[in-house]
Amino acid sequence: MMLLETVKARLGAERVKLGHALAGFEQDEDSVTARFTRRRDPTTPCDIPEFTADAMIAADGINSEARRIFYPHEGPPRFSGRMLWRGCLEKEPYLTGAR
Repeated sequence: MMLLETVKARLGAERVKLGHALAGFEQDEDSVTARFTRRRDPTTPCDIPEFTADAMIAADGINSEARRIFYPHEGPPRFSGRMLWRGCLEKEPYLTGAR
């Protein structure tokens, strides 16, 4: 949530569109146009059905649509059997506080 709030503060809350999923994209020498669908209901139109920019960063997670487009024969990610738990805690430094 801290990252989301920082993005909203720097770019403006109206620039953040949640619930969109990458459906595909086209690229030429000058720009890339990304197409979106609703994540939960692809039949409902999105707030922004497509967007054109100079570059696209596909940070769409483990089940990446961008990865599927670039590597169609790769298949879904394989579960390694390991679980990763992340957390953070605000506390006084332990010993020297060095990392």
